[in-house]
Amino acid sequence: MPSKEDYAKRPEHYRAAARRAYYANREKYRERKAAYMKEYYQQHREEGIARAAAWRTAYPEKEAARHRQWLARHKEERRVYKREYEQRYRRTHKNDPKMNARLALRYALRKGTVIKPWTCEHCHKRPSRRALHGHHEDYSRPLDVQWLCRPCHDQRHKKEH
Repeated sequence: MPSKEDYAKRPEHYRAAARRAYYANREKYRERKAAYMKEYYQQHREEGIARAAAWRTAYPEKEAARHRQWLARHKEERRVYKREYEQRYRRTHKNDPKMNARLALRYALRKGTVIKPWTCEHCHKRPSRRALHGHHEDYSRPLDVQWLCRPCHDQRHKKEH
């Protein structure tokens, strides 16, 4: 190990030697750093989660922009994943009346034969249209649904069970 005086006399020599040693053992150094970082993140996981949550609440517009960018970057992957998931789900629930009723309602909404209202039919609140759920009382009549907000829909299912 060179002394501080040696290093002060010929710093370029020692820097070059350190650089050569790094490049000769580059994979070993990367593996060691990766192992260290993994252990560090495991030990400080809660702090990182809290720090990220604090940042998201402090900068909601930046978080929304970041999320939009992520969605745009992964648009094709998400589309493929969703299609594969739906195909797997349909395959496993092929003759399920519940699944068939949902698909028929979704198709009717897309075609315009069924129109989703703006308010919940039970509490008459106005959540976002996407938050309204179509509740089937009878799956043999797929287009006969009651449009409920999430809390009312959950309450309806609790009464049924």
